[in-house]
Amino acid sequence: MKVRPLECGWIRKALKYDSRTSIEAYSILGGTPRYWELARNYDSIEAFTKALILDRDGILHDEMRRLLLDDLNDSSLAISLLSLIGNGCHRLSEFASRLGKPATQLTRPISNLVELGYVRRETPFGEDEKKSKRGLYKIADPYLAFIFRFLEPNRSRLEMGATDQIYKEVEKSFAHHAGGIWEDLSRASTNRIAIGGIEWQSAKRWWRGSKDREIDIVCESVDRQHLLIGESKWSDSIDADRVLRRLKKIATQLLIKSNQKQVFALWHKGRAYSKGELHCISPAKVLDASEH
Repeated sequence: MKVRPLECGWIRKALKYDSRTSIEAYSILGGTPRYWELARNYDSIEAFTKALILDRDGILHDEMRRLLLDDLNDSSLAISLLSLIGNGCHRLSEFASRLGKPATQLTRPISNLVELGYVRRETPFGEDEKKSKRGLYKIADPYLAFIFRFLEPNRSRLEMGATDQIYKEVEKSFAHHAGGIWEDLSRASTNRIAIGGIEWQSAKRWWRGSKDREIDIVCESVDRQHLLIGESKWSDSIDADRVLRRLKKIATQLLIKSNQKQVFALWHKGRAYSKGELHCISPAKVLDASEH
């Protein structure tokens, strides 16, 4: 299951949704066109989520387990690891602690999941991917992330027919789930969108310890003369001035080349516009870029 996030643009055409709803649908169905085709038979996100995924007889209810069985001789440990990642564990030491196994026994299994495309290893901007010891493991595809966040922890209840009840619980935290997918899409879009009239490379996240020392999107321009520093928010209410102040403050902790000029951007649910130094990127802009 190799994932290319910017294929998501085609989901808008497949399901005939507006850009925001397309992002939310992608946050559930992921990048597999067959899943989009199945969803076309339903008139809303709620309808296809219940019928295809949460319902115990849904076509995609056990799709994840079938995929793992096809790719792995023993899928039980893989399911345990993916379940931990889906519920907020992202470090090898955390997996070892929660599973009661030495970290050395989990290195190969987690590497297999990375090689198969189920999981990706994320390292901070500016660090060597192979040498960095601060890597975090994330589920690579939105469909799998949805499954391991919402379906697997509630599998026994869903088997008893609690589809409607579980969907109500999904709704309460879905914005947070979709926000994580939107953040991935925001990073993946930088090399396809000219921000401030500048062409950019692929972006990464940067972090250093606590949550208040984290930047969602960092990348260099193609000519390496500029550094893009951005934030991703899946929210209707955004204080652009506050975002810009925060980005400027945290940017002082980055190792910036002396000749580089900083450019600031915000990926959000609203329209695309520029306000002073801040360039605001919309869902439509990201999806348009992904269709080319």
